[in-house]
Amino acid sequence: MSVTSITSVIIGFSILGVILFDMFNGVSSSLHSMRYRLKRLTVWLPTGICYAFFYCTRYNVAAGNVESVRSDLNFSADYFATVVTAGFWTYAVSAPVTGIVSDKMGGRFGLLVASVGSGVCNILLGVAFERDGFLRSAGIVTDGNIYGIFVTLYSLNILFQGFGTAAVIKVNSGWYCPIERGVFSGIYNVLLTSGYYMALGGAPVIIQQIGWSSVFLLPGSGLLLCFLLMFATLKEAPGVDELHEGKGRGGKVAKPGGSSLNLAKAWEDEEEEKTKLLDSDALELGKSASASTPLLPSPPSPPSATVGSLLRSPTFLCYLVAIINLCWVRDGLITWIYSFLESSRGEPLSPDTTALIGGAVTLGGFVGGVLCGLASDNLFQGNRSNPILLFSFFQIIALSALYYTSAEGGAGDNLVAFLMLLTSVFMLGNYTLLSYTIPTDLPFEIVATAGGIMTAAGYVASGLAGMGMGKLIGRYGYFGWFLSLQAATCLGSVAIVVGSRFGREEGGGDIRASPKARKVLGIDKKASKRLDALSFILIGGDAQVHTIKETSQAVVQMSGIQDEFLRTRAGDTGFYLWDGNGTAAERMRWRLGAMSPGKGHQQFLAHRAKDPTSYFGRTRVKRGNSSGISPF
Repeated sequence: MSVTSITSVIIGFSILGVILFDMFNGVSSSLHSMRYRLKRLTVWLPTGICYAFFYCTRYNVAAGNVESVRSDLNFSADYFATVVTAGFWTYAVSAPVTGIVSDKMGGRFGLLVASVGSGVCNILLGVAFERDGFLRSAGIVTDGNIYGIFVTLYSLNILFQGFGTAAVIKVNSGWYCPIERGVFSGIYNVLLTSGYYMALGGAPVIIQQIGWSSVFLLPGSGLLLCFLLMFATLKEAPGVDELHEGKGRGGKVAKPGGSSLNLAKAWEDEEEEKTKLLDSDALELGKSASASTPLLPSPPSPPSATVGSLLRSPTFLCYLVAIINLCWVRDGLITWIYSFLESSRGEPLSPDTTALIGGAVTLGGFVGGVLCGLASDNLFQGNRSNPILLFSFFQIIALSALYYTSAEGGAGDNLVAFLMLLTSVFMLGNYTLLSYTIPTDLPFEIVATAGGIMTAAGYVASGLAGMGMGKLIGRYGYFGWFLSLQAATCLGSVAIVVGSRFGREEGGGDIRASPKARKVLGIDKKASKRLDALSFILIGGDAQVHTIKETSQAVVQMSGIQDEFLRTRAGDTGFYLWDGNGTAAERMRWRLGAMSPGKGHQQFLAHRAKDPTSYFGRTRVKRGNSSGISPF
C-alpha cells in the first residue's frame, strides 16, 4: 500500500472516530434520542464535508505553486502569488457583508449559495484550463486572457465561500445545546481540517495522474453534490417533531440500566430538592426569605463596551497584530512549502511526498487546536497568552529544524513530514486559540464584531503572504522566506506579551462587560421547572428543556444559578446574571462584590465548595468552554 493510501486511511479513520464520538458521547446520549442524533448527523455532516471542500478549493492553488506546474502553464511564481493574494483579500473585504446577508436570509440559504457558487466557479476554472476544452475551441479562453480568468474565478470562488462561513455556525448551533458545543467545535474542526489534506496531499496526486484542470473540476463537482445533499436534508433548527414525542429533547430518555425515566417527574423532584437547599442556605446565612425584602444593590456598572472602545483598546490592537503575523506564517508556509522543497531537491516532489506533507499539516491541525486549548484551560488556568508564547517558542525551533534540514535537499520524506507535523501543531494550535477563543474573552456585545475584524485582518495578511512572499523569494531566495516566518513568529509573540500586560491593567471578562449585559430577574421557586431560560442568558443560546438530573447539574455548574440566589443575601427571589465570559475568580469577585467579609461570607464559600453543582466548587467547566466556538 502506498504512502498516499496509508495517509488517506489514517485521515479517514480520524473522521470516522469523531463522527462516532458525536453520536455516542455521554452528554449527547443523555440529552437526545438516537433518532434525534441521527437526524442531526444528516444536517452537520454534509455541511462539514462542504466546508472541507471550501478549504480544498481555497488552498489547492498551493499544489500548483511548484516549478513543474508553473512552467507547464507558463506562469511565474509572482503570477501564482497574485492569484492567492486576490482571493484572500476578496475574502477579507467581503466576509463581513456575506455574513450579514447569510444572517438575514438564513443559514440554509447561505450554505446553498456558497456551495453552488463556489462549485460553479471551480468547474469553470477546470474547463478554462482544459487545453482541448470547448472554451479554448470557441476562442473564449486564450493564452492572453487565461491569467485574468484565473484571478477572477478564484476570487469569486472565495467570495461565495463567505456566505457559508457565518451560515454553518448558525445552522449547527441550532442542533446543539450550549453544553455540547465546545466538544462539537473540536469534532467539526477535524472534518474541516481534512480540507488541508485534500488540497496539499490529494491535489498534487491529481495533477500528476489526471492533470491540473482536475484540481478544480473534482472539488467543484463535490461542492455541487453537497449542494444537492444539503438541499434535501438541511434544516436550520430541529422542528417540533424532533423536539417532542421522544424524538428530541423532550419525552423519555433511557437510563444507563435500560429502564425509562419520566423526565418531568425527575425534574420536579430535583427542583423540589433544590428549593429546600436554597431555603436552608438562606437561613444558614441568617437572612429572611421574605419576598418583600429589597434586592441587594449590584456593583457599580463599568463603562459600556463599543466598537470604538475596542479599536482604542491596546489589548485588542496587540491581538490584532498577533493574528496578522500568525496568518503570514501560516499561509506563507502552506503556500510555499512545496516550492521550497522542490527547489532544494532540484526535482519534482513525488505523490508520496506531497501526501506525507499534506497529511502532516492535517494531523497537526487536528492535534494543535486541542492541545493548545487543553494547555490554556488546564496548565495555565484559562490564561491565553502563556500557551501561545509556549507554542510560539516551539514553533521557532520547529521552523528552524524544518528549514536547515531541508535547505540542502538532504532530509528524507519522513523527517520532513515529521518536522512539518510539529510545526503545524504549534502554528495551527496558536491560530485556533488566538482567532477563535480570545475574541470570546472580550465584552459579550462586541464578540462577533471583534471576531470579524480579526478574521478580516488575518486574511489581509494571508494575501500579503502570497504576493509579498513571492517578491521576497524572488529577491532574497528561500532564506528570506524562512527569516520572514521567524520574524513574524517573534513579532506575534511580542504582541501577545504586550497585549496580556495591557489586559491585566484593563481588567476583563465579566468585570468589563456592558451594563446592558447585567440582568436582574425575579423568579418564583418553581420557575425553573419550566424552560430554564436563566442559564441560557448566561451561557448563550436559546432556552431548552434539560432531561436528566446530571444534565441539570452541569448547566448549574456553568450558570451558577444557585450561587446567584444565595448572593442576594436578603432571601429575595432575584437572580443577578451576567452575560459574558470570564474566569471563575472574576465571576466570584463580581458576585460577591457587595458582600461584607465576615462569617456569612465564609459560610457561603465553605458550603458551595462542597456542593457538586456549585460553580465555585468541583466544577468541570473551565474558562471559554461555555461558548460554542467554530474554526473557520
